[in-house]
Amino acid sequence: MLRIAEGLLQNGCTVRQLSIATDKHPWLPEKIDPGFLHATQADAVYVNTNVRWLPAFLSLFKSSSYNVDRFYSLSFEARLIEILAAEEFDLIQLESLYMAPYIPAIRRMSKAKIILRAHNTESDIWKKYAIEESDILKRKWFNDLADKLERYERDTLNLVDAVVPITQQDALRFGELGNKKPTHVSTFAMEAPVEIAVKPVIKNTVFHIGAMDWKPNADGVSWLTDKVWPLVLKKNPLAQLHLAGKGMRVDLSFHAPNISVHGEVASAKEFMQTYRVMAVPLFSGGGVKIKVVEGMFLGKPIVTTNSGAEGINYTEGQELFIRETPEAFAEALCDLLQNESLADHLGKNAEKSAQENHKLSRVTEKLCDFYRTIIAK
Repeated sequence: MLRIAEGLLQNGCTVRQLSIATDKHPWLPEKIDPGFLHATQADAVYVNTNVRWLPAFLSLFKSSSYNVDRFYSLSFEARLIEILAAEEFDLIQLESLYMAPYIPAIRRMSKAKIILRAHNTESDIWKKYAIEESDILKRKWFNDLADKLERYERDTLNLVDAVVPITQQDALRFGELGNKKPTHVSTFAMEAPVEIAVKPVIKNTVFHIGAMDWKPNADGVSWLTDKVWPLVLKKNPLAQLHLAGKGMRVDLSFHAPNISVHGEVASAKEFMQTYRVMAVPLFSGGGVKIKVVEGMFLGKPIVTTNSGAEGINYTEGQELFIRETPEAFAEALCDLLQNESLADHLGKNAEKSAQENHKLSRVTEKLCDFYRTIIAK
């Protein structure tokens, strides 16, 4: 969301940003570039989106989606109405389905075209959670959430003026849900990171970085440490695995040896530059995986899964290694650790692909061209 706002500013758009602040994602303006804050008049309203079990249980007997209901706030709506009463806009970009409850207020107060920028198809994520869940009651709840989210997604597609998914897969899925509105796929984009001066890359190392408060990451790390890493050590007993990320407790113990847990690191970029091969084991969660794109920009050789590579333009074996089983994933890691030229080839191709497909200026220039056609209608 930050990157797309920066890109719109760079392309000459006037941007006004209003966000929901939550306990999980608090509003910390002191950590945001002052120039960006000034340019966007960025503001936030606190909303308690924490899951509360009684309302969650009662939602089973309601027609509305509990996931969506958690993001509706009279305080946020009041602030939104205040801004819309004072200013005129050509476009209002809703970041994710969870902003859709505010569409009626926007329609009352503004003639702006409403854009749904969909980070993923939310109902599909919960369907996957239901399939993976062994507890019968939780599975029933997840299926109920997925069904209600799918109905809400269908309804929302009829209420907006255009849809901007971030992957082609999501665009196709919205078509299956009945989307007939103008659609433009605008993938995750970022500025090419400036490399930090660090010591030479430590050889014979694998790393993973990701927030552990996101279930797909937590599940992926467990799969990597429990099922993949022992297979790597059988072929390469000296290999080292380094784990970092928000919520990655340094006191975690794993069954396999040669694992270092760094916790939340001061510089993700420096951490990624320090170690050799990037592992991104993901089996759920929609949208483009930001850390994969960051790794590509840094020229890292990456082993991931189909889910981890979603929304990325690649040829398997050229920019990324895609592996779905522990045996295949471990073999790919070992091949990259043992073959420097192969790792270099993969990393250089990944960096080139990132520059061509995920560079912020290119992606947002195309988005602005699309927005001009929406405004003109």
